[in-house]
Amino acid sequence: AILLFPGSILHFFPSKKRLPPPRDTEAPPAAAAISAHLDHLRPPRPSPAAARSSSLPTGGDGMDCPKRSASAVLPEDSLVEILARVPARSVYRSKCVAKAWRDLIEDPLLRKKLPQTLQGFFFIDKETHRQRVRFTNLLDRSGPLQIDHNLAFLKESPGIGTLDFSDSCNGLLLFEHKLKAWPYDLLGYVVCNPTTKQWAEVPRDGPPLPLYLRHPKRYNYLVFDPSVSSHFHLVQFTWEFVRLVKFEEELVVGHDDDDEEEEEGDEEEELSRTSVHVYSSETGKWTHTQSDWSQIQSGWNKHDLEGWRLQGLIPESFCCAVLNSMLHFIISDEGQIAAVDMQGVTRKIIPVPTMAERLHWLEPGYVAQSQGRLHYISQAVDGRLSIWVLEGYDTQEWVLKHSVSFTELFREKRRTGDTKDYSVVAMHPDGNVVFIVQDWNRKLISYHMDNKLVSIMGTLKNDASDVHVVPYVPCFSESPALENKH
Repeated sequence: AILLFPGSILHFFPSKKRLPPPRDTEAPPAAAAISAHLDHLRPPRPSPAAARSSSLPTGGDGMDCPKRSASAVLPEDSLVEILARVPARSVYRSKCVAKAWRDLIEDPLLRKKLPQTLQGFFFIDKETHRQRVRFTNLLDRSGPLQIDHNLAFLKESPGIGTLDFSDSCNGLLLFEHKLKAWPYDLLGYVVCNPTTKQWAEVPRDGPPLPLYLRHPKRYNYLVFDPSVSSHFHLVQFTWEFVRLVKFEEELVVGHDDDDEEEEEGDEEEELSRTSVHVYSSETGKWTHTQSDWSQIQSGWNKHDLEGWRLQGLIPESFCCAVLNSMLHFIISDEGQIAAVDMQGVTRKIIPVPTMAERLHWLEPGYVAQSQGRLHYISQAVDGRLSIWVLEGYDTQEWVLKHSVSFTELFREKRRTGDTKDYSVVAMHPDGNVVFIVQDWNRKLISYHMDNKLVSIMGTLKNDASDVHVVPYVPCFSESPALENKH
């Protein structure tokens, strides 16, 4: 049966597509399939008898001891191990049990051991003047959904104009805040938590760019790790392009509106650069790193970690991964992954897997963080999907984790020749599950690498190129960095 949700961007229905074929069993619904993925990842639960015997100590004469709280009976390490076996939402509810439990759960060091659960996906239209927001829940929850699925708390807030989605990270969403009418000038940024309904405005970094910077482009990323700090960072890469004219042995920045004829012998050169701007919610200030136009290199020195910026290269796409408190993204046209810290400094350049280069990927791959490691996912010319994991972060050792052909993945022949047939939109943060949108029918599917299970999650109402598919892991902890609350 097909379930149609009014106004929803997805139409959900049970999937009957599995690899390999099932043995006299029906395929579970999409939500149940994801729950099965998560149950497979969690350690087995102790038996009721074992739980009773471990939580009810007896005295030396065999008599039961007086009843005590679980926090008093269980050592701290054991309690953390138990909390690591339950869903993230239940963990945060457990803070109400006792002060000792609350302090334990809010401990930044112990929080890393608690599970990250992919709750679902936001679907946000890319059209600036009418960005519709929808959410689909992947988990089978008995209680009501606590997430504001259409971000009504932002739309109802006074002073909020047009919001243009940029990025998400660990439960927070980042939007560019623009004027409501054309030309949609940038006013600043908005960072929000759809679970706690908190939000904060971030000012624009300085005045608008000068007119001679033709076609400036911004790439905005959000970095937030609640296990390290309740504060967030915005990292912005701005691509700038100018025309330099050599006039009497001096380099002069040329303007687009210069109509005067150049003197004979003048030399003209067009250059681009990429500057880095970082905002910290803790300081409330922007910092930026920018090179003078006269210092721009004519070529990229491979041993210079900042060479990609000096040559005006940019992030290949808006997909990124946050790992080791650094932002990781693919550099355009170079087959390299840059790791940038929260001071805007490039700390590492990681080449993509060499085998991937020999196979001639159709386009740059997808970078993701899963299970605490960096992953590189891409589609080859023949449609094969390959998932690599960076086993040695310092040694930059890539290991092929999984590979599946187009026919094995979709059980049909390719529909196109040398163009891509599908797009990777996410990888589960705590499991070997990849989420894919099929370009020819707009179906969102999940592929489980361990058992080769394919589940159809639903169908996008619009083409994948017209909508942001945003994986969402909720953050139930309120942050002082988000000063506004609905």
